[in-house]
Amino acid sequence: MKSLLAFVLYGGEMNVERLTGVLGARVHVGPLQELSVDELTELRALACEHEVIIVPRQSMTPLEQVEFSRRLGLQQIHHLLNRALIIPKSSKY
Repeated sequence: MKSLLAFVLYGGEMNVERLTGVLGARVHVGPLQELSVDELTELRALACEHEVIIVPRQSMTPLEQVEFSRRLGLQQIHHLLNRALIIPKSSKY
């Protein structure tokens, strides 16, 4: 049975739909690039609680994805990733 939870966060709304009884949730929220620090904290907590989250209807360039990942928290680079794809922290976009 899927359940839908709604959080009102600082003027925005975050809807969370459980995908299974064990793990996974679909999170409906506005553009990830525009989330406040408090909203990112809530999103991070949802990721920890559900282990896997899906955030549909997002459109980000690769550089925006890197910036969002940095805002979300520590990144771990897989050892097989081509180092040429890593964007230096000092890059300006």
